[in-house]
Amino acid sequence: MKNNLRKLREARNKTVAEICNEIEISPTYYYELEKGEKRLNETLLRKLSDFYKVPVDYILNIDNSKVTSGLYRENYIDEGTPLEVREEIERYKRYLIEQYEKGEYKVPRKG
Repeated sequence: MKNNLRKLREARNKTVAEICNEIEISPTYYYELEKGEKRLNETLLRKLSDFYKVPVDYILNIDNSKVTSGLYRENYIDEGTPLEVREEIERYKRYLIEQYEKGEYKVPRKG
């Protein structure tokens, strides 16, 4: 089953060792998960969701268009958007992710 684990790891500039230490699994097992050779159980899926701060559906690559945060959509910028605007959005996205990872930004909850 294709998942987004590798994409998430690379986007966060995390090593497999860092992730495995945090979620308490072996690097070999994590690589097998990334390649889709092993299945994710519910407990591990929740740990990964908490670690990466993304919905479980995103990890499992299920209907990513419904992910509420545009930060995790691949094609959320209209193709007609000027290059300068797209670059500014990318800079702001990186800034928000950095702030979130430092614990200095909380994602607003709806409802």
